[in-house]
Formats: sequence, C-alpha cells, structure tokens
Amino acid sequence: MERIARHSEALMQLQRRLRDLLPSPLAEHCHVANARGRTIIVYVDSAAWATQLRFLSDQLAKTLLGEGGGRLKVRVRPSSRPSAPRKTRPAPRLSPDNARLLRESAGAISDEALGRALRRLARRASTGEQ
Repeated sequence: MERIARHSEALMQLQRRLRDLLPSPLAEHCHVANARGRTIIVYVDSAAWATQLRFLSDQLAKTLLGEGGGRLKVRVRPSSRPSAPRKTRPAPRLSPDNARLLRESAGAISDEALGRALRRLARRASTGEQ
C-alpha cells in the first residue's frame, strides 16, 4: 500500500512539473498517466494536442527524467467531458434568378430524371423549402 502511495505522489509531482513546462493551452490537455523506469506515459484528449506534445517530447523527457533522458509516450484518450454544441450555419437560400436558371437547364436537358431533379430543386426557391 505504501508503494502505491509513493507511486501516486511521484505521478502527481510529474504532472505538476509537466504543466509548468508546457505552454498554457497545451498543458490543460495533458495528463501524466503512468511512469515506468525511464518512460512517462502522457494522455492527451485529442490527436491535435498529441501532435503538439510529440514535437516537444524529446526535450521534455530530458528535463523530466534528467540527463540520461528517457521516453515520453503520448496516447490519445478523449475526455469524458461533453463537448460544446456546434454552431450551425443556416442553409444557403436559392435565389429566384438561380431557380430560373435551374428551370431553364431542366428544359434543355435530354435526361428526364436529371430534369425532374433540377425542377424540384428550383421549386424550393419559391416555397422557401430547404
């Protein structure tokens, strides 16, 4: 039990040191998961943050593990926090001029199925349907 407590304390200390070494936005997305010998395993919550951390991994390993260095393994583990809802843009409206062009194109096309599809699309401009 004492060994587990020491290991846990060592991980918390590594976490504090890692956060002190990383730039602010990156530090918020990194979490020391484990350390074994000369290897530190760090979880990040997206591939984008993993890429940024990997660029720094050699220097961080030297700083955190001393001159002998070691390895910093980066693993992606998405956060369990719910993501913010995405903002959606309204669908673009079909102008009356574009609807007229679609109807004209439908009349000039020999493919009936394509003509019907273009006329259906042109009707959306007049009904406001999306």
